[in-house]
Amino acid sequence: MIRKAVTIVIDVVSVAVIILAAVIMISVVFTKSGDVPKIGGYSLMCVVSGSMEPEIPVNSLVLVKEAEPEEVRKGDVIAFYSQDPSIKDIIVTHRTSEIISINGRYEFRTKGDANGFEDEYTALDKDVIGKVVFVSPGAGIIMRLSANPLIFIPLILIPIGIILVLNIRSAIAAAREIEKAEQEEALRKVIDKIKENKQEGKK
Repeated sequence: MIRKAVTIVIDVVSVAVIILAAVIMISVVFTKSGDVPKIGGYSLMCVVSGSMEPEIPVNSLVLVKEAEPEEVRKGDVIAFYSQDPSIKDIIVTHRTSEIISINGRYEFRTKGDANGFEDEYTALDKDVIGKVVFVSPGAGIIMRLSANPLIFIPLILIPIGIILVLNIRSAIAAAREIEKAEQEEALRKVIDKIKENKQEGKK
């Protein structure tokens, strides 16, 4: 019973990992160059600077939810493409300190929690990717490593392949057991029928 329960858990986890990996790979492949891969309006990003410490340490994995400009509030941590010429189009994750609305357009003054000053350039509404809704300190290392094909293949693809092979073998074994059980049941019915006929003959 315990063995069966463990097998079911392993199967569920393996299928979930395979589906997640497939979805991520597809989203990355079909994402335009320069854009951030999104799944259902959510993006995963790795923090590489300490500008938002201590709340968001270096190597944190952040989940960013797509948001309309009018949904952003003062104090929200947003991810956006920077307009600063020195890091133009680099994604920055900072906290909004002021929201400016001009003729239906929005601009956001931002500041890193660990910085002593606001960002020189505002974040334009068209450059906002979304709001940070979840932070996992340290998990960004895994994402950065998995982005390297030399690491992704042995650590992700090979284990997934092994899981698939094991699941296929388990499925084949289960099918054979079912077939064997059905054959034994059919044989038992034939034997029972023969016994019944013999007993009726004696009467």
